[in-house]
Amino acid sequence: MGYVAAIIGGAIIGCLVMCLMIAAGKEEKMRGSPYTHCINCNTPTANLDICDKCKDLISKQFEEDSMQDLNKVILMGKPTRDPETVETKDGKRYAKFSLEVRRGGSGGGTDYFTIIAWDKAYDQVISYVHAGEITAIVGRLRSRKWEENGFHRTEYEVAATEVYAFEV
Repeated sequence: MGYVAAIIGGAIIGCLVMCLMIAAGKEEKMRGSPYTHCINCNTPTANLDICDKCKDLISKQFEEDSMQDLNKVILMGKPTRDPETVETKDGKRYAKFSLEVRRGGSGGGTDYFTIIAWDKAYDQVISYVHAGEITAIVGRLRSRKWEENGFHRTEYEVAATEVYAFEV
């Protein structure tokens, strides 16, 4: 799983670098340069940032590497209460708590996120996370849907994969 994440992360970083390089190439063209070079293979191109051959190659590689969408959430805030341990029907445990995150800026306000943690993250939460202490969470956004009293309900929660607790 970590290997797949590294490949996807590498593809994303590669695309970001590519975008920055393309932006730099466009900036140079705006300064009056009559031609540019492919940012991938340095072949001279006319009014393009990347040659057709490299464009096709990069597009194909990106499609192959990014078969999964990116779902990553990073939050820092304070738990509103100590985490509770919940046990599933088949005996597996997970931790659950609410994280208060201030929006900051001129609008202010506060958001509350339901955090769940399984396996290694569960151990970290139970050992180190306490109400009111600054906590950082890295995880993915999940949604659960069900029907209750004739109404369709949806709940969003963050499934923590990494947990960092800070003493203040």
